[in-house]
Amino acid sequence: MSCTIFGLYDLLGPAVAAACRKRSLPYVLEPIGMFVPIVRNVWLKRMYHALWGRPLLQGASAVIATSAQEVGNWSLAVFLAEGGAAA
Repeated sequence: MSCTIFGLYDLLGPAVAAACRKRSLPYVLEPIGMFVPIVRNVWLKRMYHALWGRPLLQGASAVIATSAQEVGNWSLAVFLAEGGAAA
């Protein structure tokens, strides 16, 4: 059994990730293009990454990228989603 977490910048993802880690369940993160904080409330998004985003990413078994730009942002095991750009 495993979990998939879609998106960033909400508090549900980190809560699900924490529950998965507590139960030793692997989880996959798919930020769906939201990883880089480039528009609207950039400072809030940076605070989110500092408090919850970093542990969320570090605990993921894999991260699914939807574009080549996302692939360049991680040093984790990254898989391109079907229909995503080729790396």
